[in-house]
Amino acid sequence: MSEYRPSAVTRITAAQDYLSAEKNRYRFSLSPNLNKLLADRCASVQSPRVEERIRAEVQKVFAEGKGVIDRIYFPDKSGQIPDAARLTLVVLPPDHATADKATRSFVEAATKEHGSSARTFKSGLVWAVPEGADSLSDDARKVLAWEDIDDEEPDLRLDDGQKRQLAESLKKAQRDIKETVWRTYKNVMLLGKDGDWKTVDLGLVHSSAAPSISQLIIERLGQAGDIEDKGVSPRFLVANWPPAFKEWNTRSVRDAFFASPKFPRLLNPDSIKDTIARGVENGMLGYVGKKTDGSYAPFHWKNSLSLQDVEISDDIFLIQGELAEAYKAGNTFNTTGTSTTTSTSTTTGTSTTTDTPVTTGTSGATSTAASIPRLVWSGDVPHQKWMNFYTKVLSKFAATAALKLTLRVEVAPAEGVSPQKVDETKVALRELGLKDSLEEE
Repeated sequence: MSEYRPSAVTRITAAQDYLSAEKNRYRFSLSPNLNKLLADRCASVQSPRVEERIRAEVQKVFAEGKGVIDRIYFPDKSGQIPDAARLTLVVLPPDHATADKATRSFVEAATKEHGSSARTFKSGLVWAVPEGADSLSDDARKVLAWEDIDDEEPDLRLDDGQKRQLAESLKKAQRDIKETVWRTYKNVMLLGKDGDWKTVDLGLVHSSAAPSISQLIIERLGQAGDIEDKGVSPRFLVANWPPAFKEWNTRSVRDAFFASPKFPRLLNPDSIKDTIARGVENGMLGYVGKKTDGSYAPFHWKNSLSLQDVEISDDIFLIQGELAEAYKAGNTFNTTGTSTTTSTSTTTGTSTTTDTPVTTGTSGATSTAASIPRLVWSGDVPHQKWMNFYTKVLSKFAATAALKLTLRVEVAPAEGVSPQKVDETKVALRELGLKDSLEEE
């Protein structure tokens, strides 16, 4: 905190130590006036008291309003900030100014890390960053000085006019520091949709701008599309469906809104249940559980589903409407868990099967004399053809629990892999429920 230095106005006024003013009347007194008392008390207030009061006032302002968002105050370690699938407002200490490089470094590090682990829900963090603590320091010192004078009032022998002036000055100082908190915490930092940092300047804000500063931040970010306070439409899920997923478990659906900056942050994580229920009712989504034979139970599609019945779980899945329609018509799945094929071929790999005779009828159709017990293929798949490989080859076996995939991915660009890409890859792996250990050379 900065050392206390009386302002020019305070010094000029305090020089007239025994001149008192009330309305349009001025008089000299044998006792020092309140300006003199204020100057003396301000000089005697110690810095630790000032810092403690500033933090208390900041916390008081941010605690106002409805509890629609979690708040973490003044962390100095990343582990103090939860890594959870919900929106969290992180309020930095007053001396962590926006312009300081150390502030930016801490925000970036604490967004990537949670203690010694990589943070999964980076997008769930919204940072309230102060402009600086100087104005807060001056106002906090003045509040403390007026409070000290008020405590000493019985021994100061103040007249009625001075008592009224003391009460008014104390109330004004308390209002002033509240407004200074609002003006100081005018910057918000969060990850933008492109993965880069986005800073939102709230402008010249004051306490009458919104019921609370937290509410103001939510409203501004909502206007920019960074926060959704009413949830998203089922169409959004379909448009942003992970290409590799036939089924998307509901926990991963919910988590994506706090792990991926491309998704808006949900003010209420449970609002995703309403999105799911609406998608099921209008046929855009199916809500299913998976049995060991690959069939679906329960299976909900184009029917009413109450919010209480929507489960956020690793074992409950969403499917798109086209697949739900095909499943209901019986055109996609073999519920016995068996699957037949004649051969799998590729220009780069080899296919291994047991020696089972294959016969061709007069119609030219190929049929197997019996199902083979095991089919194995290995080879290199160009990354441009991965989705085609999944669609044309793997999807035939996706309905059976007997399908096992072992995948090795190697990425070695000439310029190397950036730390950001490494972190994003780990987050994506965890979103899929996979281990995030990578070989880094």
